[in-house]
Amino acid sequence: MIRRNGRQLLRLVTQLLDLAKLESGSMPLQMINNDVAHYLRYIAESFHSYAETKGIEIHFLSAEEPFVMDFDPEKLREIV
Repeated sequence: MIRRNGRQLLRLVTQLLDLAKLESGSMPLQMINNDVAHYLRYIAESFHSYAETKGIEIHFLSAEEPFVMDFDPEKLREIV
């Protein structure tokens, strides 16, 4: 349990440091112009089997499809 909590704490600290880098402009974004709704649906579907083992239902709903915009896929995946 100590190791698990330590890893979780390290991950949170790393995320805070990445956010600080992003805000200061020292971490460049790799922006693409694409359908963000489709990408988010893909990410949500990748969690379905894990969620089922925990008895959780995951649904992704988008008011607009397609929803084309600029985004950094890697950063968005980390956020989700």
